[in-house]
Amino acid sequence: MNDNNSMTVYMVAMGEKCEGVGTTQLHYSLEGAIATARQWMDDSTVSCGWEWKEMDTGRSRVIREWEGGCDYIEITEEKILK
Repeated sequence: MNDNNSMTVYMVAMGEKCEGVGTTQLHYSLEGAIATARQWMDDSTVSCGWEWKEMDTGRSRVIREWEGGCDYIEITEEKILK
């Protein structure tokens, strides 16, 4: 994809390890993506009672990743057409 025709966005995805992604949101900034991830963690900590911990991603496109119980949240950097 030509960089003049594309832009970078950040996708926040939350899902279960055995089932895959259940919810996603796109953001123009990494800061916005992190804020969404933190809000999802806060909401699920209250309703589910588990703590989230940040993980080493070890995967090329994953910028940040957290696990809590059997759930995960990850932020990836994506290129999309303008």
